[in-house]
Amino acid sequence: SRRKTAAKKCARMVQKHFQEKEALAQKAVKAQEMQLKRIAGFIAREVKQFWSNVEKLVEFKQQTRLEEKRKKALDQHLSFIVDQTEKYSSLVAESMNTSRPTSPRHHSDVEFEPEGSSDDDEETIAKEEALSAANKEAVSEEIDALK
Repeated sequence: SRRKTAAKKCARMVQKHFQEKEALAQKAVKAQEMQLKRIAGFIAREVKQFWSNVEKLVEFKQQTRLEEKRKKALDQHLSFIVDQTEKYSSLVAESMNTSRPTSPRHHSDVEFEPEGSSDDDEETIAKEEALSAANKEAVSEEIDALK
């Protein structure tokens, strides 16, 4: 009976040893899984930040292009206004230099027309803004698809 109890005690110790060994192995697996989840979360945040920066860069470039087109159209319009002012000034100067009291003729009482086939008038800017909005939506969809 003494041997039997000693054998049972020994068997319980061996069983406990293997249970503890199994528990430690499971704990190590869980710790590794948690470490991998932390790494994956960090990478996910970095990727999200990267695409957010890409989106900001794309929006900035679109705004820059649109502002350049607006500036070009406004510069062209300003040039037209300056030319018209010079014409009116020269007509006024001519009328003051001539001795006849007739009123000066206004040759250039016309609406602004851009030189040549300019693609930077108001209509084109409106089309470009619409196209820019469509491009922005397409870029946003592409970025979402990549996420």
